[in-house]
Amino acid sequence: MAVTKIEELKAKKYIEVDLPGWDGDDVFTCKLQRVNLLDLASKGKIPNPLMGTVVQLFKGNGPVPEDENSLKTINELSELFCEVTMAEPTFKEVQEAIGLTDEQKIIIYNYAVKGARVLEPFRKKPENTKPSDNGKDVPEETK
Repeated sequence: MAVTKIEELKAKKYIEVDLPGWDGDDVFTCKLQRVNLLDLASKGKIPNPLMGTVVQLFKGNGPVPEDENSLKTINELSELFCEVTMAEPTFKEVQEAIGLTDEQKIIIYNYAVKGARVLEPFRKKPENTKPSDNGKDVPEETK
């Protein structure tokens, strides 16, 4: 088995994602980087009021939007994760220019908590999406 090359690891640091834009049909393309909850906690980058919720996220549980306080916590977490995952443009740059929508924040939040698989609907689609030729010889009527 070959040793993984450092260039391969560097290529995995960022993921380019097309998120829904601010108007109906536009797209917001940005680069996101992976987040490590343990690393954030050990460096003191998680505010104390959010630490308990982040511990619950680490255990696989997250806040459920039931009331005003849980919505506030979800917003604070989504902004924290936007800040640490957005590489290009940065969260600060977007906030100063226009601000992220709730939908964009929640998508980035889900990426930070659940990983890249939640971004699949927003990743670039393959250009060759023609139907396959399979099944042409299958009869229309069943027996």
